[in-house]
Amino acid sequence: MGLKKVLLMIPTMLILSPALFSCNQNDPNVTYLRVLNSEDYIDPSIITEFENQTRDENGKRVKVIYETFDTMENMYNTLKTGKTKYDLVCASDYMVQKLVNLNLLEKIDYSKLTTYDENASNFIRTRLEEIRWGKDDEYNLDDYCACYMWGSLGLLYNPTFANFREDIHEDMKSWDSLWNSKYVKTIAIKDSMRDTYAIGLIHSFKDALSEAQGELARQEIFDYGGEKDNDAKAHVKTIQNDLIKLRNNIFGFEVDSGKEDIVTEKIGIDTAWSGDAVKAIHNAEEDKNLMLYYSIPKEGSNLWFDCWTLQKGAKSDLAYKFLDFLFTPTNAIKNMDEIGYTSSIATNEIKNYFQEKYKADSVNTEEEYDTSYFFEDGTKLKVDKKYIGRQMSAQFPTKEEADSLMVMKDYGKNNDLILKMWEEVKHEALPTWAIVLFVIEIALIATAITVVITLRIRNKNRRKERKTRLS
Repeated sequence: MGLKKVLLMIPTMLILSPALFSCNQNDPNVTYLRVLNSEDYIDPSIITEFENQTRDENGKRVKVIYETFDTMENMYNTLKTGKTKYDLVCASDYMVQKLVNLNLLEKIDYSKLTTYDENASNFIRTRLEEIRWGKDDEYNLDDYCACYMWGSLGLLYNPTFANFREDIHEDMKSWDSLWNSKYVKTIAIKDSMRDTYAIGLIHSFKDALSEAQGELARQEIFDYGGEKDNDAKAHVKTIQNDLIKLRNNIFGFEVDSGKEDIVTEKIGIDTAWSGDAVKAIHNAEEDKNLMLYYSIPKEGSNLWFDCWTLQKGAKSDLAYKFLDFLFTPTNAIKNMDEIGYTSSIATNEIKNYFQEKYKADSVNTEEEYDTSYFFEDGTKLKVDKKYIGRQMSAQFPTKEEADSLMVMKDYGKNNDLILKMWEEVKHEALPTWAIVLFVIEIALIATAITVVITLRIRNKNRRKERKTRLS
């Protein structure tokens, strides 16, 4: 098998490999729950504890067949084939919309999901309910998914990198800085069509977003390129042109390496998901005494949700038991400690966890930080100033920042349009010197072929002449 074929098979191998090595699923004394989640997105001890504490309705032991995927798109392609069935799947907001459209999901029965229904933040539930699609907006996300983790897309940066100046803190308050030539070749951006498209959209239509009155008006602009956008082609073309300009200013694209590359100072700026930013900031300070920062630019950004969904035909009673266990405050805290992201659960235990985690070293460094929009009790956390603009800001945007965040819906029938745009953005034109070399190489090859053909014809004619003379 050729190397190219092996490389093309890797995504499939990654998603299937856990299944290949999972336990024997034929034990009649065991009920199996199949769970599919992103890689490195849970504290493994939670699964073990659930198995040890849980029996099904018939008193049988429970075993979780826990499998992972590398990208949402690979997961989607696997589910779409229908060859592998799962009870629970964790999917991003836009992917939930796709799965609903394929009729692969059950609605959530909140009477069976008490820990989430009682303890999830209303900020989260309301935003999920506002994400509507389908004919006459018949669907909304809150009906089909329970939010596991949520966060923002922002700028993770190292103010002491290379020749950066003190004004970088001000520059990082705007997405425009990514197009600024003074940061040329110091930036990594996500090799993610949706996230990078969102950045391009905000940059291209920043004036319209600034002038928009109210959340709905801003969201309408953020939906440019979607199936309800009558000027989708023109809007996408504008964004494409700006992203090509951005491509020429960056160090490169990255999928998951940015949070490590910025710690090792390969890059100075990274477009980062908030949970990755938390991890990178912590690791940089612990390992290298390096102070990294996180900013949600003033123009706004993407608000995303990763949610648990029930698949059609799921073992629903057992699935709800697993989710109820997962959403207890104790386990929500375990998961946040493990992966760095922020849970949707908004109880006093969660609030006290963050208060303790980011508490001030002294009275002089203490500052109030408003998270009341999430916890809804009117109180503010008293945290150390050193975490503001860093971990605390990544875990919880300020109220003003939270209001500026928008959700990028699935593009629906315009998915191919956006995909074509992304292919154009990722396609890097050859530099002039490479084109010249290529032309010269083609010319040399053509000359060589001409010479070979000419010599063959000449030799053939000579053989004919010799045969004629001999005859």
